[in-house]
Amino acid sequence: MMILGELYRELRMARGLKLKDVAGQKLSVSQLSKFENGQSMLTADKLLVAISAIHMSFSEFGHALNHYQESSYFKLGNQLANLQVAGDIEGLKEVLKNYEADENLIPIIV
Repeated sequence: MMILGELYRELRMARGLKLKDVAGQKLSVSQLSKFENGQSMLTADKLLVAISAIHMSFSEFGHALNHYQESSYFKLGNQLANLQVAGDIEGLKEVLKNYEADENLIPIIV
């Protein structure tokens, strides 16, 4: 899986932005360079600043990190919403049964 810094560098460069273009009061060129090269991580607040500096939302960055695929939880949410709108109680029960059987998923409150 691509690390955050590598993805950030790709997205920054794709936008034609240099490190000095996105650095500012809250982020130095040095911090960004180390982040992009995998030498350090950014705190959550600085990561949000960095993402905003390349004219992206956190959601867009996350989508890019997920290789532009919907996350499994987003897919599950859409499936549940569609079943609920259709009034398909049996379908909802089946999804819940499958979800509970999948040991790789993080528990959700139902």
